[in-house]
Order: sequence, then structure tokens, then C-alpha cells
Amino acid sequence: MSQIKSAFSTAVAQLEYTSTERSLVVVFAFLATLFDGADFFIFTYFLIPIAKYYGISLVSVTVIQAISYLSGIVGGLLFGTLADRWGRRMGLALTVAMYSIFTFASGFAGDFNTLLILRALAGIGIGGESGIAFAYLNEAFHGGKNHRGLFCGAMQTMFIFGGLISAMLFHFTSVVYGREAWRWAFGYLGLVVLLAVAILIFMPESKLWLASRNQKKAGIPIVDIFRKGMGRTTFWATVLMTFGFFGCYAILTFAPTLWTSAYGFSAPSVAKLNYVGNTLAIIAYLIGGWLADALGRKNSFTLTALVGTIGYLFFLVVAVIFKLPAHEATVWTSLPFFGFVLMELGYGYFGVQGSWLSELYPTYARTTGQNFVYYVSRAIGAGIAPLLALSIAVKMGFDVRMAISLGVIGSVGTMIVSRLLPETRGTELRNE
Repeated sequence: MSQIKSAFSTAVAQLEYTSTERSLVVVFAFLATLFDGADFFIFTYFLIPIAKYYGISLVSVTVIQAISYLSGIVGGLLFGTLADRWGRRMGLALTVAMYSIFTFASGFAGDFNTLLILRALAGIGIGGESGIAFAYLNEAFHGGKNHRGLFCGAMQTMFIFGGLISAMLFHFTSVVYGREAWRWAFGYLGLVVLLAVAILIFMPESKLWLASRNQKKAGIPIVDIFRKGMGRTTFWATVLMTFGFFGCYAILTFAPTLWTSAYGFSAPSVAKLNYVGNTLAIIAYLIGGWLADALGRKNSFTLTALVGTIGYLFFLVVAVIFKLPAHEATVWTSLPFFGFVLMELGYGYFGVQGSWLSELYPTYARTTGQNFVYYVSRAIGAGIAPLLALSIAVKMGFDVRMAISLGVIGSVGTMIVSRLLPETRGTELRNE
């Protein structure tokens, strides 16, 4: 009996991190997510300048963004599997290296087709980061009583801060480099490849992964997430996050168009509203992560989605049914703006998904499962669903306000499906 206790104590000790090791995991996971967000958003700021540069339509340029969603699925599966097989450190370093190298190369694209290919390749790298970073972070706080929800909510805010970096880079390069600004912006972001080198040198490998890699019972992650009892989890988690992305991107995609087209606001006012929206999202992620630890993953998802549902319904009533105005000078006290606030706060469940998805999968398949769910649902919920909503709204004779209001489908679906997955709060991540 004493030998068994000794062996158990030794196994537990092997999974523990020093404060320095855990700090390095947090810092590098946060930085990888920060620049993942910057790389994801930077292209959206240069849609019109690139269209003018190559003399093509705006629709043609937006094709690149759509393709990046699809290539993200490839990256999610490729790098997720790689991180489960070769280690979290190698997987994270390679995904950062890929999106930074091909972003740098994009700055030298001689024609539009070359730019499209390079951005698709960068999208593969962007698509690999999220699940690996979240798995890394969760495994560093593997104990059942650690505040994984709050830490994951905080890391999710880095994606938003990355968008702010893109906004500042867009402003700086546009002022300094003029017509060639987009090339220089991509070039500056390409320097993030140095982060990949730092990850390989300084970031400790996940101890949970090290302990599980030689298990004989471990199978093939990309196959096993669809069977061995994980198939149901993968299906419902993907459905959940598809609704979740739509509940988020219905407002996120069309917010600038709402204020410029529907209400006729100037660019500076739209920029201010964008900053307010980002701030609200950061607050929502932190609240969602805190609720995940306090009330559980299910309840946090449900409650935050309920806020979004109320926001979408309120916006539908005031902006679509009664067509109440929002004037630029008094927008902060207008009812449409109040609906905007509730909708932005209503996707706080993104502060929860990083911890919940990690806890739903065993160590040997964690990054593969998490990446599959995240990037497949993003392609459908954030890429296809908002455009479908806009098409439906236009055919019904409405404008972008109705397209936004249809986001209630996403928030309601999120509330319902969140009840179908198992609660994992307090789960201790083990060497499964």
C-alpha cells in the first residue's frame, strides 16, 4: 500500500509546475492569442485599400476573408493533431510561425491571386492557434480547484486586444506609407515569427502531455474524436459553438455597416462605437470566465446567451419594428445603442468555451478535438450564417438591422444546446 501511495505521489509531483514555469505558459499563450487576433483582424482594415490597389471589386477582396475561415479548419485539424502527437510547444510554435511568415510574405504579393494564396496559407496558421493555446493553459492549471474559467476568459480578451493592435497599425501605416500601407502592415506583423522562436526556447512543455504521450491506450486523435464515446461530445459541441458564433458575429460582422449605412454616422463616430464594442466584449469575456468558475460551464453559457437573446429581441423591437432613430450626437442615450450594448455583452460565453472544450476531451486528443469544434463552427457560424442572414433580410425587404436581429437564432440556440453537454467545473485534468 505504501508503494502505491508513493507511486501516486510521484506521478502527481511530475505534473506540478513551478511558479516560473506556469508564468511562462501564461505569458506565451496570451501573446500567441494576442497576435493571432492581430493577424486575423488586420486584413479587414485593408479591404478597401487593397481593392483600390489592385483595381478590383470589394466583393472580390472579401473572398480572401471567406477563404481564411475555411483554411482555418485545415489549420485546426493539422496543428491540433500535431500538438497532440508532437507536443503543445512544437504545435504552438509552428502555428505562430506559419501565420507570421505567410503574413510577412503577403506584403510582397505581386498580384491579387498571389495575395489570395498567401492569405489562405496564413489562415491555416491562424486556424491552429486557439485550441493549442487553450489546452496549454488548462493543462498548466490542471487541478480541479484552479480558476481555469477566469484564466481562459482573460486569454480570450487577448484576441480583442489583437484587433486593437491591428487598428493602431492600420492608422500608423496609412499615415506613413500611404498606398503601400497594407504591405508594411503585413511586414510588421511578420516579425511575430520571433515569438515562435521564443516559444521553442523558453516555453516549458505541457507536463500533462508528457505524462500521457506513451500511453498504450491512446489512439488516433482525428479518428477518436468521432468515436470512443467522444463522437457525441464533438457533435453537440460543434452545434453549440456554431450557434454561439452566429450569436456573436451577427452583431460583430454588421456593426460598422449598421452605424454607417442604416444611421449615417461619420467614420470617427463609428470608430468610437467600435472601441466601445471591443471594451464590452472584453468585459463580457471576463464575466463569462468568472461565472464559469462560480456557477459552472453550463450556467455561464446559458446566462450570458440569455443576455444576448434579450439584446437581440430588444433591438428587433426598437430598430426594426418601431424603427426608432439613433442620432450621431445623442447615440449614447439612444435605444438602438442600448440594444447594441446588450448584444455585445451577450457573447460572454466565449470567455467560457476555452476551459469547457478543453475539459471535454482527454489529453491525447485535446487540441485536435478543441480545434475541430472551434474552427468548423467558426466557418459556419461566423462565416456563412451572417451572410445568409443578410440575404434573407434583403429578400424580405429589410436592411442590415434585420440581419443583425436574426442573430437571436444564435443566442437562443446557444442557450438550448448548452444544456446538452456535461458539466465539467471542478474537473481535474489527468493523465487519461
